[in-house]
Amino acid sequence: MNIRAFIRMDKKDINVRIIQRAFHMEKNVNTLIFDFGSYDLNDKNISLHFKPTDYTVENIQPDNGLIFIPVVKGMLIPDINKMQFTFRWEDNKIEQSPFIVWQIDESIII
Repeated sequence: MNIRAFIRMDKKDINVRIIQRAFHMEKNVNTLIFDFGSYDLNDKNISLHFKPTDYTVENIQPDNGLIFIPVVKGMLIPDINKMQFTFRWEDNKIEQSPFIVWQIDESIII
């Protein structure tokens, strides 16, 4: 099973919430899918940072406007998790996504 979130880059002041509160690797939840709609992901260096774990995924390669992030150990905890994408391009341009917030109630089994 995958969990998908739609991110609107024109609404950065609004947190994106993932509403599925239970997460278990044993139940085959193994990929987070982020859809950025019409936002141009091409030719950008993309990274995703997780709080409170400080886990970072770098050099993300989009696939047809979608970003697929495999869930790995240490990425998430049973609590409130915040994620934020950073996009860098050219020499000095940078943009960040709104925060993606996911409260996980059940413990993660990896």
